[in-house]
Amino acid sequence: MLTFLDRYQEHTYALLRMVTGFLFIWHGTQKLFGF
Repeated sequence: MLTFLDRYQEHTYALLRMVTGFLFIWHGTQKLFGF
């Protein structure tokens, strides 16, 4: 099971960073435009 997860570790971290960045941007635009 761990070897299966190790193959996708970089992709998982990249996806997590993209989602986190999107949430920060979404929160910032809500505060900026007052939605």
